Amino acid sequence: MSKDMFSSDENTSKRKDRLKSLIDDLNITTPRLGTTLDNRIDVLFGALKSGTDDEFNALSASGFKELVDFLSATTVPAPPIIDRLREDFVI
Repeated sequence: MSKDMFSSDENTSKRKDRLKSLIDDLNITTPRLGTTLDNRIDVLFGALKSGTDDEFNALSASGFKELVDFLSATTVPAPPIIDRLREDFVI
């Protein structure tokens, strides 16, 4: 990856600077930037992977509606599920 992302005439220092710029431009906060080119690539990919994991774990509006519909159809006699959610989560 350290060779695929850059032109062949760029030295290691320029490559590391470019990765630092990418990390800064993407507002990636990391406790340690990394001293080697591979460390910085790992930081970049780790942050991108973490972001996609967070995105996939989020509940979309349509997913929320499906959840409410499902819970409404399957719960035992009780207050409507949407009222319970509003009360429990102060929506």
